Amino acid sequence: MPVGMILEGLVAVLLVVTIVYSAILDRRLKALRTGQDGLKALIEGLDGATRRAQTSINELKAAADAAGQNLSVQVSKARGLTDELQIMIEAGNGLADRLEGARSAAGPREAREPRTAPASKAQAPRPKAPEDWEETLLKALREAR
Repeated sequence: MPVGMILEGLVAVLLVVTIVYSAILDRRLKALRTGQDGLKALIEGLDGATRRAQTSINELKAAADAAGQNLSVQVSKARGLTDELQIMIEAGNGLADRLEGARSAAGPREAREPRTAPASKAQAPRPKAPEDWEETLLKALREAR
């Protein structure tokens, strides 16, 4: 066999091997590109999720600040009302003490009022005396304490 023919056969075999290797390499490169595309899509998705999370965090901070300010205003109002109620309670207790002192100074009720009605007058139901109202008021104030 001539040497030229052997060399051409050898070149043909090497070309077939190169074509097969190129086909394998092409498949691997396509797989790599597909993987990169998937990785790129994953990174873009993570970036979008990060942006949405940051926006949500900022909105939550704003809502928390607004709620904190609202709560602070309500607490301030409640403290003012508490102070006002405390003053009212102290004034009521002082009034109750004064009424009780005035009643004690006037003496027992039996000494202020006659026990029997005069015989000449007809027995008619009489309205409650002011002392009865004082007694009712004092009783209510004592129960409220």
